[in-house]
Amino acid sequence: MTQLQQLTPHQLADRLLALTNQYGNLSDELARILAHKDYKWSALRNTTTSDKQADRLWYQTKDGTKERLIDFELKKLQRIMSSIKAVLQVRENEAKKLY
Repeated sequence: MTQLQQLTPHQLADRLLALTNQYGNLSDELARILAHKDYKWSALRNTTTSDKQADRLWYQTKDGTKERLIDFELKKLQRIMSSIKAVLQVRENEAKKLY
């Protein structure tokens, strides 16, 4: 977080744009995985006695592991982007002498 405080508003906006682009790319990749998940998960479910077992088997596959990693990365990016927006808002208010 201290790294964000040292950046100029322009640099923060550039960083936010780059993170948004990364978020979009990861979302596209996740969408591709989820498009195939239903079919693959159904096949796994046919070989198990419960949904939970099928979930465990799914997350042991390459796509299942990737889905989880992407999900965690998206959450991390959301928090960073939110922090940048908060810093930009504070800087804007300071520039307007609202503090």
